[in-house]
Formats: sequence, C-alpha cells, structure tokens
Amino acid sequence: MVTADPAWKPLFKWQIRYATVMGVLALLMGLVYREFARPFFGGLGLEEQWRYGHFMSLVHGHTFLLGVVIPAVLALLTVLVLAQLTEKDRQAMTLRFKVYVAASAVALLLMVYKGLAFIVGAGQPLDALDAALFGGSRWLRGILFGGSHIALFWAVGEYTARFFRATR
Repeated sequence: MVTADPAWKPLFKWQIRYATVMGVLALLMGLVYREFARPFFGGLGLEEQWRYGHFMSLVHGHTFLLGVVIPAVLALLTVLVLAQLTEKDRQAMTLRFKVYVAASAVALLLMVYKGLAFIVGAGQPLDALDAALFGGSRWLRGILFGGSHIALFWAVGEYTARFFRATR
C-alpha cells in the first residue's frame, strides 16, 4: 500500500473532506430542488415543470461529479505516482487543486443561481427569465460561466499533465 508522506497529508485530507462534504451537498441539492420547487410548480403541467426545473435538476449530478468523482480521481492519480513526484510537482498539483476547488464552487453556485431563478419564475416566458439573469448582462454571464469552466479545465489538465509526466 502506498502512503503519503507528511507533506501530502494536508492535501489528501482536504481532498477527502471536500469529496465528503460535496457528496452530502449533492444529496441535499436533490432534496432542495424537489422541495423548493413545489410551491412554484403548482398548476403547471409535467412538461412545464420539467422545463422550469431542468437547470436545478442538473445541480445534483454536477455537484457529485465536480465535488466527489473528479477530486477522488485526482487523489488516486497522485497516490499512484507519489514516489516519482518532485517537490515542484507536488506544489504545482496542490495549487491546481486549490484552483479547481474555487472554480468548481463558482460553477456550482452559478448553476444554483440559474436553477433557482427559473424555478421562482415558473410560468413566465423562458427567454425573458434567461435574459434577466445577471441583471441582463451577457458580458457578466459569459465572464463568470466561461471563466469558471476555463479554470476547471486548466486545473484538471495541468494536474493530470503532472501525473503523466511523472509516469515517464
């Protein structure tokens, strides 16, 4: 069995705690979606409920993927090459994971914001609800969604690049 040296214990603890908290949060997001939406969906047909609740229904799966699956895979990759990593690689991977946590939190908060906005606005035209997000600013919306996704891609890409470099 491969064990982490003391310098890595804080990162692994953080990854495990993050995955655990996000797993619980993923379950709660499913419950929040169902219970929060009930009063707003009264009188709407099933198809309309699906359309207005669609974005919030995605939060449960995205929280599980971004918060549990990906951090667990990153931790496993690190354990597999721990002996081959340089101190510079270890520091870089820690930084990448910190960026990943921040970017995933932003992405998930944006999804919750959009999902709840559509639920609260149930019955109004979908185009109008979508246009009203972020105070109607397409620029702000693009910067927030684009920035969080670019940061996620960069962090995971750089983290896994360090892993593959260590396997040579």
